[in-house]
Amino acid sequence: MLLHQFPRRMLNILVLLWLVSLHILVALPRGFVDEEIVRVSAITGAFAPNPRKEGKQMLLLSAKEGKINVMEDPDYNDDYFEIGDFSSRICTNGERGIQTIRPHPNFEENRYIYI
Repeated sequence: MLLHQFPRRMLNILVLLWLVSLHILVALPRGFVDEEIVRVSAITGAFAPNPRKEGKQMLLLSAKEGKINVMEDPDYNDDYFEIGDFSSRICTNGERGIQTIRPHPNFEENRYIYI
């Protein structure tokens, strides 16, 4: 019976050693604290003709999390308004999420944007 228990005990010891070594590898040095300082949100943008202000450009902004915003006069102020929120339907794990936004080549007539 002792021979049958030896491999199981040996396996338990190896697993325990592995767990201890894993803890040592990921443990912070004494005096260090693991704390999130800033969360960077990936935002991309593209200029498009502004349908409300002829001859002016507006800036379309897309956030990785799924929000679409517009800056009507990006040269003079940083006010923006939201035109779409897909955050409840977007997966943002890893590199997923909205990556870019572009106006349709015929944007002035059809007002389509690609996300």
